[in-house]
Amino acid sequence: KLTSRDSAAPHARHPHKIIYDPKGRLETASDTVLAALFESTDPKGPIVYWCTGHSVKAPGKKLAKYQDRLVHLPIVVLGDWDKLFIGLSLKHKERYGYELQSIFVEGGSQLLTLLMRADQLDACHIFVRAGVLGGSKHRIGQLHRGENPSRDLMERDDYRLLATQQIEDDVLIECVHGRYDFWK
Repeated sequence: KLTSRDSAAPHARHPHKIIYDPKGRLETASDTVLAALFESTDPKGPIVYWCTGHSVKAPGKKLAKYQDRLVHLPIVVLGDWDKLFIGLSLKHKERYGYELQSIFVEGGSQLLTLLMRADQLDACHIFVRAGVLGGSKHRIGQLHRGENPSRDLMERDDYRLLATQQIEDDVLIECVHGRYDFWK
């Protein structure tokens, strides 16, 4: 389900949503998915940033009814995270008068691994279904593309494990980048 989490009090509002969609597949989403995505958005409040590759020139007819709540950013170059985050911040400042301060990312193991490799994560909360622990298909730190060497999360020395917690059938793993030393 493509929804973002509620913000904590005192703000108690939905944050902006950023859709990382290099191929522009959002255009093919069902009406139900689009309604859920744009839920709690409005022209003056939380909006959706749709980040696509340069081949997607503009939103099509299906997204037209959301045009006042959608900002299209055709800037996605896989792995060029600095360009993506700078573009997001500039568009946000243009629309609201201030820059983005933080970004909460929801994604799978491949997105998390790419962000870790690019040194773009300060902290991460990883929810893992206990049934897939021990499997290798979705292991964080591995992209399974032969030519792409990587390390498992537990072998990394640049992230510190802060805590683990079992929440029903899931396991929460909380890590922070080693550049922060507040745990000392």
